[in-house]
Amino acid sequence: MRSESVQAERRPVHSREMKEDSFKGETFIKEEVASTLDSSLCPSPLSLIPRESLSPLNFKRESMGDEESGIDVNTVIGLAPSESPSSSDAPSSMEDGPIFNNERASFKLPLPSSSSDLSMSFICEAASRLLFLSVHWMKDVKHTGLKSSTIESLMKSKWSDVFVLGLMQCSSSSSIALAPLLNSINDHLVSSNRMGDLSSSKLAAVQEEISRLLQISLLFQGAKLSPIEFAYLKLISFTSSDLPSPHSVSPDARSTNQVACHELYDHLLSSWPQTSDDSSLEEADVLSTSSQTAAIERYSRLLQLLPTLRWLHSPLLVELFFSGLIGSLSIETVIPFVLKMDVMNVFDSSSSLSVPLSSS
Repeated sequence: MRSESVQAERRPVHSREMKEDSFKGETFIKEEVASTLDSSLCPSPLSLIPRESLSPLNFKRESMGDEESGIDVNTVIGLAPSESPSSSDAPSSMEDGPIFNNERASFKLPLPSSSSDLSMSFICEAASRLLFLSVHWMKDVKHTGLKSSTIESLMKSKWSDVFVLGLMQCSSSSSIALAPLLNSINDHLVSSNRMGDLSSSKLAAVQEEISRLLQISLLFQGAKLSPIEFAYLKLISFTSSDLPSPHSVSPDARSTNQVACHELYDHLLSSWPQTSDDSSLEEADVLSTSSQTAAIERYSRLLQLLPTLRWLHSPLLVELFFSGLIGSLSIETVIPFVLKMDVMNVFDSSSSLSVPLSSS
């Protein structure tokens, strides 16, 4: 009884029942890169976006200090808001059991065949694939109760969160060597600055973004997150009301956030030793208190990783990873199309294409 009472007092107040109420400088880490991709043979999956319909138009792009007018993509292609990709309001069912298990938390980035150096083509290809995978991974999360329209709306404002968290996860699992990759980007930017293609002020801003990415990477590596912990942090960040918005957070997003927070704590608590049937009352109390303390400490450490995402700026992330891919388009503009695509077929198709996206 005492064990149950202590656990009830220590546990966060979020519960399923609430769902209805709803880095400056140019010093960078040098590492040997064993293999990379020659993406001149494997253009980005973003090349499959229907540019013939979009590129002649003056879309708003995420660039620094540029004021450009934007056009809603649904208006351009003749779709009413209700006809846009993934605009169905039918929610997924919230079923019993946790949202994530080992299988549903799986996040594996499929990279094409390798080459001998970290070219900018490889970096753009890898970033494009990661964006596609991150968007579709979030879209396909089951049992959240999120409406399709909510997912599309949130993805337009939170794509950088799920992209960076995916980047941190791939870096932690050695799928992507982040320090050498960012070092190659820096070398390219310095070269562009020397040739007069990039202003010194913009170079300094993007280098600061690189520095912050490396700092965030060190924090995530130190925390040694499991796939399930990464999965819950993605969902919590995705549904958090931590950005300025003229609209209130939808009830389904608020409810999903509460459930995800609660389930993450329960997962952490279950990861520590539990009492056995033959334990004495005193032993049970000591073990229960120790497990709860460890779970709370881990829970706090994980949640404190999320504010680091606000160290970054999405326009600078576009400059780093996507500026040569989407031209005058914004990430927000292509999100509905990405959501509509079959991501694995896109990866397979991009591996066989030879037309670079930057061609117009």
